[in-house]
Amino acid sequence: MSNGNLLTVAQAAERLFGSDDTANYKRTLHLINSGKIHHLKMGRKILINREVIDQVGKPPSPNPAP
Repeated sequence: MSNGNLLTVAQAAERLFGSDDTANYKRTLHLINSGKIHHLKMGRKILINREVIDQVGKPPSPNPAP
């Protein structure tokens, strides 16, 4: 993938879990199929925005006190 903003499932797995082995690839696919990671599907190819992957697993930012 030449575009720096879109990742394949293997690239997303490596970014999330540090490796794109089969187990981590399947973990990433499970997150995608369960709706926890928003994605773009083009035919058989699944693309994920890099910013979405960077937000996965981070706690939500706290609301500032009024």
